[in-house]
Amino acid sequence: MNTKAFDFNYDPKTQSDREKLCMNLALLCDGDNGMTNAVILEYVSLLNEHRLDDMLEFTTKEVRANV
Repeated sequence: MNTKAFDFNYDPKTQSDREKLCMNLALLCDGDNGMTNAVILEYVSLLNEHRLDDMLEFTTKEVRANV
């Protein structure tokens, strides 16, 4: 998987908290489709139009590559 779409320049002061949140969400979403859907909906709703377009393009390419 190309991770370029996930490259962010975060403030190092909050990076640890972001990593902890990622781990918490990964654990909570494991096998829980309802939680996974809620996290995805929250994430998508927070995207600005430019980022939405970028992520739609990225995910479309990934889906096609996996078919």
